[in-house]
Amino acid sequence: MDSFYKSYTDAFISDDVAAISDFWDCPSAFISGQQGLDQLTNESDIQRMLRNFLTDLKEREWARSEIDPLKTWPLAEGLVMLLVDGTRYKADGSVLERVRVCYAARRDASKWKFVTVSEVKPPFLGPGDRAR
Repeated sequence: MDSFYKSYTDAFISDDVAAISDFWDCPSAFISGQQGLDQLTNESDIQRMLRNFLTDLKEREWARSEIDPLKTWPLAEGLVMLLVDGTRYKADGSVLERVRVCYAARRDASKWKFVTVSEVKPPFLGPGDRAR
């Protein structure tokens, strides 16, 4: 999973929405407490979500991210949950925000792909064992 997520973050840093979307399965979903389930049923939906997300980050002066070691839990053959803690930085090196994100990923015939993502919002810890 480490190499899969590293490849994902490399694509993310490249700002190539098509490359990033290749890591997402169709359908997939974004789950939040505020909006509930946002189902992404096709490649266009996924790319639109990613483009909006990248635009929002850039508007908030995001320049780079650092990711802590992944935590993973196998859930079934070809299905895993990932817990990702990271820190987003501005170009001047100041901290933009600390984030905790939960993904579910499944392995299809050829590779791993994300099927769900949800951000863990403070003060909630999610499945992690420490506050972020």
